[in-house]
Amino acid sequence: MNLIAVAADDLTGFILLLCMLISSRVRRSGKSFELQLFSKIAVLTMISCAVDFFAFYYDGKPGALPMFVNMAANTFCFISNPISLLPGACIAITNSIAVWIVSKKCIPTCLYRLFF
Repeated sequence: MNLIAVAADDLTGFILLLCMLISSRVRRSGKSFELQLFSKIAVLTMISCAVDFFAFYYDGKPGALPMFVNMAANTFCFISNPISLLPGACIAITNSIAVWIVSKKCIPTCLYRLFF
């Protein structure tokens, strides 16, 4: 890949996430946990898009500074991916289990609404 392609991909991802955050600001003002989590995941992914560009830019350049920037950027991107995916996956699994429990009539619907 070349630098222009990586920059275009990262910029596209950044702009899409920014548009999603702007368009959903009214819904996110409700302060529910899921919407706050969405906001934090979106911002973390936007930061990762910017960091990924710098990692690609400094990749393969000689010197201590480019090597440090490249290692730090790649480490950040490597660590931030599971951080941004794990909470969303846990919420989706929890909601799926709760819906399954209610559909099997294991607990009454009123208790489901109380806890979930």
